[in-house]
Amino acid sequence: MFKNNFEIAARFTDLNPDENIATSEEQYTIALSKFVVGHKLKIQTDYTYVDRLDSPDQFEIRAQVDFHF
Repeated sequence: MFKNNFEIAARFTDLNPDENIATSEEQYTIALSKFVVGHKLKIQTDYTYVDRLDSPDQFEIRAQVDFHF
């Protein structure tokens, strides 16, 4: 986390079920978070590229807000 309460993250996911190889996929994700009022409020967004073997690749964008009390 940076001093301005922003955080960046990256994740790689490899989904490879044993039963059906056709449903295998890889996901590459980059995330950006902003912490407000310590860790009691977090605003987060991420962008994911999904590489699938059996269907066209796709992009996903997600946003969320976490409240902790």
